Amino acid sequence: MNTDSTQPVTVPRKSYTRPLYRIEELSDVYVDACIRDHDGELLFMSAYGRDGMLMHLLSAFTLGNSEHGLRDFHLVDQQGERHLVSVGDASHLDKHSGRLPKQNLFGPISQMWIFKKILNSPDMANRISWVLDCQETSAPVARVDGDAGTDFDTRCWNTLQHLSPIPLLDPWRERIMAWCWDKGVMMGFNGGAFPTLGTVSAVRVSIGQHFVTAVSEMVKAKQLTLDE
Repeated sequence: MNTDSTQPVTVPRKSYTRPLYRIEELSDVYVDACIRDHDGELLFMSAYGRDGMLMHLLSAFTLGNSEHGLRDFHLVDQQGERHLVSVGDASHLDKHSGRLPKQNLFGPISQMWIFKKILNSPDMANRISWVLDCQETSAPVARVDGDAGTDFDTRCWNTLQHLSPIPLLDPWRERIMAWCWDKGVMMGFNGGAFPTLGTVSAVRVSIGQHFVTAVSEMVKAKQLTLDE
């Protein structure tokens, strides 16, 4: 894990109503958002605690079970339900941290974002990228299924355009995105065996040759036209 890229920032003072999850295996660290892949492996986590405890958490991720490390851990919600998270290869993780304002009820508390490096920049070689979204309240996260007109949907479309080896015109957006959701080119992570925890959403965008072939066929069939 890269521990040299920390760029401390001051987190703006806001009023948060997000539910917190405690880490069962480590005291005094709380989580308000977590994204796991379809195998339960950690993709992104937002954690709060004192600097020492957060660094202890990072160190535990790099150690094996015989060294009292954390290869798997559980997030426990307010109802007592346990949610399993697998760490995976800690060398694939990165972090960014910020300090909460000093004037708070809990003293010197920091927030740390732990995430897989693949979330930080698109994989242009394999044409894979991720789009994440976070809300400021504990209201249910909207379904991530191509809800046209939302800012999140626009960012998904822009990501698709960026990854695509062929130009995609904005008027084609609705038809192409519907195809992408249907065929798994765009895949949401809000459901399944390992749903996202907290007010966060994630979409994986992955373009293969079948995407290029499908767009070309739609153009030939005049389902997509240059004068739209």
